[in-house]
Amino acid sequence: TRAVDLGAAARALVAPLGPIARDPISAIGASDPRILSAYDATSQSVPFSAREVAEIAYDHPSATVHAGLRATTDVVRKSFDAEGVVHFAGHTRLPSDRDARGGSLGGRWVTADGEIGVRELRTTAMRARLAVLSTCTPEPEMDERRVTSVRAGVPAFAYALHAVGVPNVVSATTEVRDVPAAVLMKRFHRAAQHRDVARALRDAQQLVRRFHPHPAWWAPFVVSVGG
Repeated sequence: TRAVDLGAAARALVAPLGPIARDPISAIGASDPRILSAYDATSQSVPFSAREVAEIAYDHPSATVHAGLRATTDVVRKSFDAEGVVHFAGHTRLPSDRDARGGSLGGRWVTADGEIGVRELRTTAMRARLAVLSTCTPEPEMDERRVTSVRAGVPAFAYALHAVGVPNVVSATTEVRDVPAAVLMKRFHRAAQHRDVARALRDAQQLVRRFHPHPAWWAPFVVSVGG
């Protein structure tokens, strides 16, 4: 792991990542294997996460979609190894309090065949120039201390990706739910075809806010730069 390059971050702020219309996109729609097991073994239909990446492919026909049982740990690894954009929609497992004390790097994405964390990505070339993390944390029962820990851990994904070389990340600053995330991400990817990433996110948030004023629908996501 290397420290975040503050110089690169400053340059990215001055010259933000432009439109992504020509970037190859790997859209990964994963879900907890316990949810996948409720479907037929050949089914690729997983609510919300699969629908989210399908909407991305509608606006970006050249996007490669990996949904349901195809959203594997190997797909995640290879996606970050390729140039372009990685969009991950699904569940995450944030570090436990013990993991955090042990210096865990970010958390772990839940895939169709297990889990993968940022540490496992360090063996790749990390050529992706933008990661979009549209993820939720399926922990229905948390005490107040764990809620605080989760809220601190969600942004750690972005910092961890910067630390291993991903220069631009769109992610949440707190836990989010899958339906609001899917609605916002559809608008974001549509706007990002013609606008720089930061402006596209801002425009998507303003549009969603018109129809869903509650901040849970539009406020959690931010753009961070580093790497």
